[in-house]
Amino acid sequence: MLKNKLLFFVLGVFLFASCTKEGELNYRERKLVGTWYYETVRVSEGWSSQKITNDYHAVYLTFNADFSFDFRDEINEIYGSGLWEMTETYDGEYASDEIFISFNDDLTGDLYQIIFENISVTKRRVNAVYQDGSTRYNYTLYKV
Repeated sequence: MLKNKLLFFVLGVFLFASCTKEGELNYRERKLVGTWYYETVRVSEGWSSQKITNDYHAVYLTFNADFSFDFRDEINEIYGSGLWEMTETYDGEYASDEIFISFNDDLTGDLYQIIFENISVTKRRVNAVYQDGSTRYNYTLYKV
């Protein structure tokens, strides 16, 4: 009898802990919270590939726990704020995580959007891809 009560208690705690309420972060999203910089950026088209990390070396992305977002490009003096969302999509056999970011330039009001596809998030590193026609961008972000 005691084993059954203990089993139900453990299952109840697991079910309660595994559910997230609307507007709360799940496990993958919690790992994303913080400030990140571009460690490596590669662009590929056809058979050619080049490293363009220097174009991104002073860009910082901050993902906040309330799904707000802050953008900082210290070279081009673009500072903005907006929102972010992580989604998981399925196309038959495969699942893909994506991050959608939308923010406004604080000075000009211009709208910017960033899309990261096929993301992999660890505590210190994010690997992501963005495909634009035949051009493919591979990003590695590192947590500050």
